[in-house]
Amino acid sequence: KTISKRVIREVIELKNQGYTMRQISSRVKYTDKNNNQKNISLAAVHKILREKDTSENSNRDISKIQQIVNKEGGKENDR
Repeated sequence: KTISKRVIREVIELKNQGYTMRQISSRVKYTDKNNNQKNISLAAVHKILREKDTSENSNRDISKIQQIVNKEGGKENDR
């Protein structure tokens, strides 16, 4: 399962606005395979922000961050 670019973009945008990881986790939603709305996990928020904040990744675009996070086994899926 993958974390979509939309979810990554939302997480980064909310972090730039000053929200905490828990607040981001409760605000960002994705749709599971049964079309149920679910909140992104705190672990997924952490993975996204960790990859964005690493010095060599700071200028990478969303798709590069998505590849790295999904390679580590992200659990969220956005259809």
